[in-house]
Amino acid sequence: YAHAFRSLAVLLEQAPEANCILLDDVNLLPEHSRQLENYLAGVLYTVLQRKGRLIITSQKALPHRLSQHLGLQEKSTQVAPALTHQEITDFAVQLGCQSAENARAWAAITLIHTSGHIQLVHAQMKHLVRQGWPKPSTDDALKQPTDVGKALSEARMLLQALPDGHRQLLYRLSIVAGLFRRDHAVAIGELKPVVPCVGDVCDQLIGPWIEHVDHEYMRVSPL
Repeated sequence: YAHAFRSLAVLLEQAPEANCILLDDVNLLPEHSRQLENYLAGVLYTVLQRKGRLIITSQKALPHRLSQHLGLQEKSTQVAPALTHQEITDFAVQLGCQSAENARAWAAITLIHTSGHIQLVHAQMKHLVRQGWPKPSTDDALKQPTDVGKALSEARMLLQALPDGHRQLLYRLSIVAGLFRRDHAVAIGELKPVVPCVGDVCDQLIGPWIEHVDHEYMRVSPL
């Protein structure tokens, strides 16, 4: 992080017209974010002086301590929800699908296979770009797209690196149909055999593997 932010500082100094910065997939776990406080404050100060904007994406929520350090208001943060049918349709059009009917049909099929998950939707859309936006068939609705399958396979490989308790809780929650609250997840983890420190385990999974649908309810990530 120190090297990355020093490089960013050099770039900002060399390009005084640069005023919009995107920091993608930043690790905001408390043990990591504390190391970033002064770096982020410096970048934010520079960007605001230039009347620009700083966008940070992360799998975890912005820690309260970091939010206070940066002087951010509550409305400065938001959860990126799953894409809707209309948003996927618009995305298809932006990527070159010239037929509105095709775009709507592919959006419906993509929604079936991805549940609107941004990473999976992107994999499917890029595949369709390479194929030249063919007309969808019944088989497309029934068969999992190859690129979506590859993205899911890569995610499962990452899942195997998690501690056993984390995987056990995820496997149990994946059986739950629909949405659940944090207290529901903890109760499921407390069933025998008990997942040790299930509350802490749940909090660590929220973001990368468990997605917020709203401020209260969550779902297991389609990944």
